[in-house]
Amino acid sequence: MRKLCIAGIILTLSFMAGAQAEVRPIPSPGDPRLVVFPFDANSSYRILTRPRSVTHIELSPGERVRILALGDTVSWQAADRDNHVFIKPTYPNQSVSGTLVTNLRTYQLFLQAGSETDKWYQRVTFQYPDLIARERMEADRAKLAPEDAIPGVREERAERRNALAVSDPADLNFTYEITGTAAFRPLQIYDDGKSTYIRLDTNLVDMPALFRLRDGKDLELVDYANRNNLLIVGRVLEAGTLKLGDAEVRFHNTRLMRKRWFGSGLESIGNPPN
Repeated sequence: MRKLCIAGIILTLSFMAGAQAEVRPIPSPGDPRLVVFPFDANSSYRILTRPRSVTHIELSPGERVRILALGDTVSWQAADRDNHVFIKPTYPNQSVSGTLVTNLRTYQLFLQAGSETDKWYQRVTFQYPDLIARERMEADRAKLAPEDAIPGVREERAERRNALAVSDPADLNFTYEITGTAAFRPLQIYDDGKSTYIRLDTNLVDMPALFRLRDGKDLELVDYANRNNLLIVGRVLEAGTLKLGDAEVRFHNTRLMRKRWFGSGLESIGNPPN
């Protein structure tokens, strides 16, 4: 923690003469020693301190102290780091005026020290109306902005378009047979020769697990990307099962698999993909 450059000058800020209005602090409901001042560049702040106790002044994030000028550099100790200032009086029952200048704002202070048992502020923070107004304006602008202008939405839509892009609509294969009546039964299943797309109801909340059927008998859990309830698998599935709890839906690619005439199950047509 570096020592502040405390200018040893008597400031003629007329707190006592009433040249500036004094802002009243808002105490924390849980601890009255923690207070918040509404920031006003044209007002002053009375900060209660006491010997043997440190008062912590916390400024806004990104704010850095340039100088703290006090009217008495002997009876008051001060230090700072980043956006934090620490003040402690050496003696009781004294007061001093001061100006705190940062890279963003200027604060007019009136430091008052009581006895070691008097009321004091352990932490002082500030509420900045300009920041609040800016945040509200940005929130309102975001509501009015097109969805594509909202961070993340444009990228998600582009990713979805890229995932669905094919060189020719004729490359899409919709020859999938679906069996089952569960709520998550796909509305559509198709592939483009590289990936499989399973479209579910957009109102569906609970997503099922997806299993790939290998060689017509072995189930293998498959990962998928979910784009607004369009499940995208980075390979062509010859057959599979969607499961959620005890419910399940089965499907198979009729170009690659066919039902056996005798017995249950499926059998490959030619060489299915690995």
